[in-house]
Amino acid sequence: MKYRRACGGDGESGDGAGIMTQIPWKPFDKYCSETCPQSGVGMIFLPRDPKHRTAIKEMIKNVCKHNELGFLGWREVP
Repeated sequence: MKYRRACGGDGESGDGAGIMTQIPWKPFDKYCSETCPQSGVGMIFLPRDPKHRTAIKEMIKNVCKHNELGFLGWREVP
């Protein structure tokens, strides 16, 4: 992992960035249709600063719109 500078502080473990988990797609079935057979999910780490956070959220919504992707909303993680 040294090639991508992802080693943990102990020099032996990683940062977890390469771990893949399966997305539970079943709850997203209600968002699928004939014109959109597969939904998508994004995980985004936003800035803590409210001004920057709002700007990034708007940018992401605009990118979705520009690419003809429906945007459903945000989920705040506890």
